[in-house]
Amino acid sequence: MSIDVSRNDQFTIPMRGIFGLVAIATLLSNRPWDQPDPLAAATAYAGSIMWAVMAAFGNKAGWQRHLTLAFAVVYLVLVVIKLLGVAA
Repeated sequence: MSIDVSRNDQFTIPMRGIFGLVAIATLLSNRPWDQPDPLAAATAYAGSIMWAVMAAFGNKAGWQRHLTLAFAVVYLVLVVIKLLGVAA
């Protein structure tokens, strides 16, 4: 008897739709074009792009997953910098 170790880590279509809606809602609620400083604008854009990339690629293996992870790390770093007030 063998154990099936293959997994499908891709997001389902409804989950990708939710991520797409979150990307649009994040963009419209944060309004990066009205932010007073470049750090706040970059953080708002990075958050929206991160959600959009997650919706577009659906956690596919390969370069798509690396790109999604890169945007998530950039967004995390920007949020931490903003919280620490380094660029204030």
